Amino acid sequence: MLNAQIGKADSLKRVLAIKSDTNRIPVLLELANAYLQFSSVKALDAANEAKTLAYQNENDFWLAKSYNTLGNIYSLNGNISDAIIAYKQSAKLFQQIGNKKEYVNSLNVVSSTYQAKGDFNNALNISFDAFKAAEAADYKKGMSSALLNSGAVYRSMQNYNKAIIDFEKAMSICVDLGDEIGQAEALNSIANIYGDKGDNEKAIEYLNKSLDTFKKSGNNYSIAVELNNLGVTYVDMGSNLDANGNSESDSLKVKEYYDKALDYLKQSYELRRKLGDKKGMVSSLTNIGTVYYYRNNNDRAIDYFKQALDLGRGVGMDEVELSILYNISDAYRVKDQYDSAFIYARKYSDLNDSVFHRNLAEKISEMQARYGVEKAENDAKAAEKEKKLVSIASGVGGLLLIVVVFFLWNRAVTRKRVNTKLNQQKQEIEVKNSALQLANVEIESKNKDITDSIQYARKIQEAILPEVEFKATLGDSAFVLYRPKDIVSGDFYWMAQTEEHLLFAAVDCTGHGVPGAFVSIVCSNLLSQAVKVHGLVQPNEILNDVNVHLSETLHQRLDESRVRDGMDIAICSLHKKSLILSFAGAFNPAWIMRKNEIIELLPDKFAVGLFEEEELRAFTHKEVQLIKGDRIYVFSDGYSDQFGGISEKKYKRSSFQNFIKSIQSAPIQEQGKLLLEEHLKWKGAIEQIDDILVVGVEV
Repeated sequence: MLNAQIGKADSLKRVLAIKSDTNRIPVLLELANAYLQFSSVKALDAANEAKTLAYQNENDFWLAKSYNTLGNIYSLNGNISDAIIAYKQSAKLFQQIGNKKEYVNSLNVVSSTYQAKGDFNNALNISFDAFKAAEAADYKKGMSSALLNSGAVYRSMQNYNKAIIDFEKAMSICVDLGDEIGQAEALNSIANIYGDKGDNEKAIEYLNKSLDTFKKSGNNYSIAVELNNLGVTYVDMGSNLDANGNSESDSLKVKEYYDKALDYLKQSYELRRKLGDKKGMVSSLTNIGTVYYYRNNNDRAIDYFKQALDLGRGVGMDEVELSILYNISDAYRVKDQYDSAFIYARKYSDLNDSVFHRNLAEKISEMQARYGVEKAENDAKAAEKEKKLVSIASGVGGLLLIVVVFFLWNRAVTRKRVNTKLNQQKQEIEVKNSALQLANVEIESKNKDITDSIQYARKIQEAILPEVEFKATLGDSAFVLYRPKDIVSGDFYWMAQTEEHLLFAAVDCTGHGVPGAFVSIVCSNLLSQAVKVHGLVQPNEILNDVNVHLSETLHQRLDESRVRDGMDIAICSLHKKSLILSFAGAFNPAWIMRKNEIIELLPDKFAVGLFEEEELRAFTHKEVQLIKGDRIYVFSDGYSDQFGGISEKKYKRSSFQNFIKSIQSAPIQEQGKLLLEEHLKWKGAIEQIDDILVVGVEV
C-alpha cells in the first residue's frame, strides 16, 4: 500500500512538470493526498502551493478545495483546531461562490471534526446548519450525511433515542436515493447504539441488515468490517452470559455465542487476507485470540495473539502492538507462567518507551531534513542566478550595465515604497496585537476567576464526601476509587450510621462537571435528611423519600421539561448484628462476591427524580443474608463505559465483573489501586469520558 502511494506520488510529479498555472492545482492536491500516506510535511507543502496558486489566480473554487485538503492533513496529524479553521474557510468560500453541495459537504466535515474534538455543542449546531442548507438545495445526500453526523453526536452524548431517530431518517433518505452504502452506514450506526445500550440481540439484527446491504453493493472492505463487528458482538454476549449465567442451558448458550463469534471473525480474516488488508487482519486475529482467551484456551489465544503481533509489526501499528503484548502477558499470567508473562510485560514497557522516543526523533529528523532540502534548493537557485548575471554582463557589456543600473535604481525606489507600506502595515499590526494582548489578559483573568470558582466548588463538594467517617468506620475493610472527569464531579459516595445499621451508596447524578456537582450536593443532603431527619433505614424507603423531595426541589413536572435531573444509585443498608444486607437501586446494581461467585442485586430501571409518568414510581426492596468474608461492590457506570483497548470500544460491565473476580486474592483495601491500574491500561491515550466511582466493602 505504501509503495503504491509512493509510486503514485512519483507519477503525479512527472505530470506536474508539464502543467502550468491553474492546471497545476488539481494535480498538486492529488499529490498532497498521495504524500499524506507517508509524509505529512510533503503533503502540507503541496497543499500550500496549490492554495497559493489558487489565491494568485483568484480561483475561489480551487482555493476552497485547497483549504479542504489542508483540513484533512491537519486532522490526520491530530491538529484538530487548525483543521476546523481550514474546513470553515473552505465552507465559507463555497458559500460565497454559490456551490451549495460543496458548502453542505464542508459543513458536514466541520461537524464531524468538532465531534472528534469532543465539542458536541458546536458539532450538533453545525450539523443542523448543514441539514437546513442541504434541504434548501434539495441535496438529499447532504441531508443524510448531516443526519448521520447529528446522530453520531447524540450517541456520544448518550442520547440514544434522538440518535436512533436521526439514523433512521438518514436511512430513509438513502433508501429513496438508492444509496446502498449510506443505508448500510445508517444500519451500522443503529447497531452500535444497541451495542452501547447492552441490547446485543438488536445490535446483531441491525448488523446483519447492514451486512446484507454491503453485500448487495459488493463493498468487500465494509463486508469484512461488519463480519468483524458481528464476531465482536457475539464475544460480548458470550462473556456477559458466562459472567452471569449458572445453568447448563446458559453454558450451552455461551458455547453457541463463542462458536458464532469465531465463525464470523474467521470469515472476516479470510476476506481481509484476500484484500491484502493487513491492519484488518491484525484486528481479526486479535479478536479470535480474545475468544479463545475467554474460553480458557490460553494456548490457542497466545498463538493467535502472536500471529497478530508478527503481522502488526510490518504495518506500523505500534498502539495495536502494545495492546497485543499486554494480552499475551495476561494470557501467560492466567496460565501461571509468570516468567513468560514478565517477558511480554517487559516488551510492552520497552516498546512503550521506544514509541515515545521514536516519535520525538522522527519529528526532529523531519524538521532537520526539511530545513536541509530548503536550504540546498535556495543555495542552488542563488548560484544559478549569479552565474546567469555574470554571463549576460560579460556578453552585452556597457549597454546592459546601464540597463542594470537603471533596473537597480528602479528596484530601490520600488523597495522604498514597499518598505514604507510594510512599515504602515507593521504599525497597524502592532496596534491590533496590543488590542489582542489586552483581550487575552482579560480572557485569562476571567478564566482564572472561573477556574478559581470551580476549584472552590470542588472543596465544597469534597466536604460532603464522608472520607474521614468512611475510613474511621471501615478502616482496611473497604476502598473507594473516586476519579472525577473534570474538577468537580456528578458522582459521589455517601455513608450514614444508626445504632443498628451501616448505610453506604454509590451515586451518579445527571451529567458531570459543574451541573452534575450541583445536583450531587442536593442529592447528598436529601439522602442524609432521609436517615437523620425522617429516621429511615430501608434503602427503598430512602429512595422513595428522596424521589419526592428531589422532584419538588428541582420543580420537575411533565409540563416543565427544562430541569430533568436526577440520579442513578446503588444503596445498601447492613444490619450490624444479623448481617442482613438490604438493597435498592436506580439503574445501578450491587455485587456481592462470595467464594469467587458473584451474587448480583438488580436495580429498578428508572432514575431517582427523573420520571415519565404522572406519579413517581416506588423502588423495590431486596435483601440477602451475608456471611463473614463477603465483599460488596457498588459503583457508577463510568468505569465500564470507558472507551479503550484495541478496538477503542467500551470496557463493558462483563469485563468489569471478570476483573473484580480476578483480583479476589488481593486484600480489599488494595483493590482500588488494582482497578485504577486496569482502567488506565484500558483507557490508554483516550480521554476519560465520565466520572468514575467504585466502592468496595468487606464484611
